[in-house]
Amino acid sequence: MTAETLAARIDAPIRVLKVRSRDGTSLTAYEAGRGREAMVLCPGLGGNLLGWKHVLEGFQGVYRMITWDPRGTYFSAAPNDPNRITVPDHVDDLEAVMEALGVTRCVLGGWSMGVQIAITYIHRHPDRMPRALLLIHGHPGHLLRDVLDLPPMEPVFRATLATLIPLSTCLQPVLGPLFRRPETLPLLNRLGLVAAREGVFPEVLEAFSHMDFPRYLRMIEQLSRHSTEAWLGEIRCPTLITAGSRDVMTPPSVARRARERIPGARLVVFEGGTHYTKMEMPDRMHRVLEEFLREVDPEAFAPLQPREPSSHRRPRASRPRTRRTPEPSPPGNAGFPESR
Repeated sequence: MTAETLAARIDAPIRVLKVRSRDGTSLTAYEAGRGREAMVLCPGLGGNLLGWKHVLEGFQGVYRMITWDPRGTYFSAAPNDPNRITVPDHVDDLEAVMEALGVTRCVLGGWSMGVQIAITYIHRHPDRMPRALLLIHGHPGHLLRDVLDLPPMEPVFRATLATLIPLSTCLQPVLGPLFRRPETLPLLNRLGLVAAREGVFPEVLEAFSHMDFPRYLRMIEQLSRHSTEAWLGEIRCPTLITAGSRDVMTPPSVARRARERIPGARLVVFEGGTHYTKMEMPDRMHRVLEEFLREVDPEAFAPLQPREPSSHRRPRASRPRTRRTPEPSPPGNAGFPESR
């Protein structure tokens, strides 16, 4: 599979391009939809472009959306220096992608590791405060501290990760096929790590099965050593934080602490959602994001004039909406807003 064939799985016009980062690493970036304003989506480690499928489809006539594959994963090259896989390196990549696509001020979003990328970027560039900030199911602090909501277990999780890294080199031939087995996704459901068995999950798992697992685990180790918690008070833009009630990696307690430290931040907890709520509950996630963005960035939602499609874009209406089978709505709100 190529980046172009993967992008074709998303019902939105997408341009695939190569961007060179500060240290020379070749990144694969994606530009989707069009709009008066840009939305830059910082990626996590576990999902590829399909993880953003419903966001890209739902906002394609509102925002010009940009994301990329993290260095060393999927269609982005690994750095020449194997140690250049830290959060600051990913922020360098964000800056390179934004510069290549002519983006200065934007709506900035991030999922999982992307939350730390976005916050670090704001700390580096306080003069480029985003129009709005979307922190989707991420941990601003030390990742392993709150797995399973058990802070005392952090040393155990660190030791386990340190043991797995050298073992993964030997297990690489086994781990890939394991994630392609049909029983893997049902097992992940039973373990509570995901809450869906269909949609894009099988394709995301298939892509994940080709990961370089020793590098992937070292990236997790580097992420677990980084923290942006000391910088949360520097955020001075409308901020939405989301969490899943069943997220064992970044539980709601993490999001609540972040909400308390970011001035004026809002929090929505999705009942029944795991770390992958944006794929499990796409319609509810879209409603929450759209309600927030319509309030804080209304100019972006003004109708656009139709234009002739360019050679690299598939023709679309100026403001299409995603056509999906509606999810059954839970009683009450789409999410569970929490106020101070």
